[in-house]
Amino acid sequence: MIVFLLSAFAYSDCSRTLKNRRFDYLLQSGLQAFSKENIDLFDARREELISRISCVNFILTPRQAARFHQQEALEAYLVRDFQKMGGHIRAAMYSDPKEPFPISRFPSDHPLRTYISFVQTQEYPAAQTLSRPMTGSIFLNGKETLLWDSSMPNLFQHRMDKGIRTMPIKTGEIPPYLEWSGNRGYQVRLQPEWANAAAVSAGIAVGLGIWGHIRKMQFWNPETPTEDLESLQLEINTVSSLALVGATVSGVCLGISIYSGRW
Repeated sequence: MIVFLLSAFAYSDCSRTLKNRRFDYLLQSGLQAFSKENIDLFDARREELISRISCVNFILTPRQAARFHQQEALEAYLVRDFQKMGGHIRAAMYSDPKEPFPISRFPSDHPLRTYISFVQTQEYPAAQTLSRPMTGSIFLNGKETLLWDSSMPNLFQHRMDKGIRTMPIKTGEIPPYLEWSGNRGYQVRLQPEWANAAAVSAGIAVGLGIWGHIRKMQFWNPETPTEDLESLQLEINTVSSLALVGATVSGVCLGISIYSGRW
């Protein structure tokens, strides 16, 4: 049980936050590297940004969201994932229509230009409205809104009193803090590590309780030798105390899990 509790205490969202200036630097230098066809540098900048996107500690602007989606569209182009590429092109144009793709050096008949033009001419389903969170505000692609377009990827942020949660969400997926529903309703969301610790503690408490019950039945059995009764009584008291501690720890962990739920 101690191992599981230590793993729960060790949980933290980020060891080092990603600040505004570093976020802009990674995007700017990465997109410039792509425009100069320095793909190794582009990949390196993108890899760092993606690995730390959940550590963003500020609300993104529409321009920053647009440039993030441009980066993802260009990465998808490199691996020839055109469905993903089209989604991120749409998301970039939605976030900030005035932010151009870094392809000014490319010839007019380049496939990237053709595909961007094609995506701009397509029609897409209307956005739907998300349920409000229990606390805080929702930002999608740099805008405070509850309008959710599941036909494209989204850069999702949830601002709460205790901080900001940031995560990119793929096409067709929804934010984990709610159900896909037009009805507003409250839901309990558990922080996974603390919830796991609560479940393990509860399991141990139940196991100890069962063991204590078995030993208690043995204590009251007339066939049990008298010389064994004292040791049995001590064992029953010890097991019962440990079961009570386990149940208490489980309740505390569950409370923390609910209070610090991710969404």
